[in-house]
Parts: sequence; structure tokens; C-alpha cells
Amino acid sequence: MLLGDRVGLTAPGSRPSLPTDEGSAASAPLAREESALTEDVQGARQRGTVLVVDDDADLRESIEVALLSYGHAVATAADGNEALAWLHEQSRQPCLVLLDLMMPGMNGFELRSQMSADPSLASIPVVVITGAGVLADRRAHELRAEVLRKPIELGTLIDTVRRFCGGLGLRPRPV
Repeated sequence: MLLGDRVGLTAPGSRPSLPTDEGSAASAPLAREESALTEDVQGARQRGTVLVVDDDADLRESIEVALLSYGHAVATAADGNEALAWLHEQSRQPCLVLLDLMMPGMNGFELRSQMSADPSLASIPVVVITGAGVLADRRAHELRAEVLRKPIELGTLIDTVRRFCGGLGLRPRPV
């Protein structure tokens, strides 16, 4: 639940509670919720991170929130240059890259080409998320990537991420 600029998390089977001061008895549900969240985050780290690359900030955030609610770790980038820099900084590669094609700067086609040419990045699975339609169809074989059309159904997104990153049996975490 959203509480102004604070987000309250509810652990499965518990009742939502308002954020309170640390020392009060009412803060006990929050401590349990934080513990459950920590366990979920640790599980997500074991499964790997999903890198979402899209120039649409609202879409990036929506995908991030959805994946986080299903227990997946998420990193985001606004364009190919930012994504490539992030990929090179990581000691552990993501389990999946969700990649938009049409972006300013380095677009998705260029990023996919750069990843394919780099032995340390070439094996990272890529799923294209696009509204490009026919263009994506014509060039899909070049991309060597599955294509999801925008708008993306939540179930399709989660099923796709699970195929690459695991997480079967997870249920969304109430937010």
C-alpha cells in the first residue's frame, strides 16, 4: 500500500499496518515484513538480476515494480549506452535482458550487436520488448531474441522472466 512517499509491504498472511515509530509495539509487524522482504531479496539474488532497458521511464518503472513484486532482482537502463556500461561493471551477469529497440542514443539493435560481439556478454539471454511491429518481425532473426509486443500482459512478462531466471511458484507480494 502507498502511504505518501513511503511504501508499506505486507508479508503473506499478515495484515497491512501503517508505518510507525521504531520503538512502538505496532512496529513488530513491520519488522516481520522487513524480514520476509530480506528473504525475498536474497532469493532474487540467487536467481539473478533482470536488466530492463527502455527509454520510457514509466514503462521501466512499471516492469521493475512488477518483477520486484514477484521476487526478482531488477536493474534498469534508459538506453543502450547505459545498459552496456552497467553490464561491464557487473561481476555477475543478469539472467535476462528485457530490451526495447527504439531508443535515442544506442538503440536496442546496436546494443544487441555489441553484446553479441563481446564474448563476456554474448551468452546473456535477451527478450525484445517493442511496439515496433513489422520492423521487429523483419529483424528478429538478426537479434537472435524472443520478441514481446507492447503493451505486454503481466502474465506473459512473468512467465517469460521465469523461463530464463527461475522463480517458479512465486506469488506476487502485496505492495
